[in-house]
Amino acid sequence: MTIKTQPTQESPSTKLSLKEARKEKGLSLEEVSKKLRISKLHLATLEAGTENLTCDVYTLGFLRSYATFLGLNGDEMCKKLREHAVPPSTPQMSFPAPLPGKGIPSWKVLVSSFCVLLAIIVGWKWSGNFNAPAMNPPPFLEKESTLADAPEVVPPPAEAVIPSRNPPILAEMPPSLSENISTPPTTVEKDPPLPSSHSVILNTSEEAWIEVKDEEGNIILRRLFKPSETYEFEGSARLLLKTGNARGTHLISGEKTLSLDEAEGAIQSNIPLDPQKWVE
Repeated sequence: MTIKTQPTQESPSTKLSLKEARKEKGLSLEEVSKKLRISKLHLATLEAGTENLTCDVYTLGFLRSYATFLGLNGDEMCKKLREHAVPPSTPQMSFPAPLPGKGIPSWKVLVSSFCVLLAIIVGWKWSGNFNAPAMNPPPFLEKESTLADAPEVVPPPAEAVIPSRNPPILAEMPPSLSENISTPPTTVEKDPPLPSSHSVILNTSEEAWIEVKDEEGNIILRRLFKPSETYEFEGSARLLLKTGNARGTHLISGEKTLSLDEAEGAIQSNIPLDPQKWVE
């Protein structure tokens, strides 16, 4: 018995081309392009055939979407595309190779570079850049530290002045002269010398917080003064004083004295240390 095999008939969806299926549905490329969001040029290329198509991921995806939209077998269409289309070309990457003879620099270049570096270091050392000059403290701060560190000197008691010549005979002198000679001489205490007119002495009779600045705002002195403490300023024509206890702050320059008649603990600022600006 002979068995006859009938040829397998492909489904109508696989026989029809994309262009024929589109025309049967009465659609134009513009309508399909708007619905599938695929470029009209890509759709026309898919309908032209698989000979000039490249089998890449994007082409397979467009073909499957287009075939499914027209009611065709998308998987069968993609299979035919893989069999007949041109496989995608893999780009070959070429990396730059090092030029011949361009490896490590020659010993002449290395020695020259070392000599230049050594000359720079020696010149820098000789120019004194390694030792930065020390900053000198302001003269006002030096005077303050000197006055604070100096011990208080108590003057010795004054000795009586004894006349160098022998006393005359009382019998030969008038009574008034004998009385004057019998009285021992007394020492006269002199007043302490007044400060120079070119300097100003700060004297605090009560505890007060003092701050002294120049006209540019640079701080010259800022600390707490105790009662009976003094501080001398030289060249104070452009200095301004601020005190936290105006009643206990006094300024002296020569024969001029500036006392601030305020209540205890009163704050007063912008007091000039120029004696010519003081108001009597």
